[in-house]
Amino acid sequence: MAAPTTNNVDSISDSEEDEERKEAADKASEFETKEAEVRKLEQVAELEKAEKEVLAEIEIMDSFSAHGDRNEMYQFIAHQKSSVKKVFLVHGEPETIGNFKSFLTSKGFGNVMIPNKGEMAALSPVK
Repeated sequence: MAAPTTNNVDSISDSEEDEERKEAADKASEFETKEAEVRKLEQVAELEKAEKEVLAEIEIMDSFSAHGDRNEMYQFIAHQKSSVKKVFLVHGEPETIGNFKSFLTSKGFGNVMIPNKGEMAALSPVK
């Protein structure tokens, strides 16, 4: 008499169902994560729309610009010339800041530096 055989169709089917369940769970988890991210963004947006009490005095200063020209920057620093010990030029195109260094030197600023990235400089305390 032959040995009884197992039903391989059932075990394959169970394996496929397990894989489908795992994929569905992964998709649900991914959806929940994305949904949570969307909720966080919505909360931030709500906060940004809310009116807030300002606990500071606000003044508009038209004299400052993120991109001042040579004369504007010189006018600003010239008013402090007697107390300026060193000038560090740290932002701009190399040719432009080199020219500005020469300009400041010609106007009597003796210690104008263009430091390299990561370079350190010694500063003396203000007395």
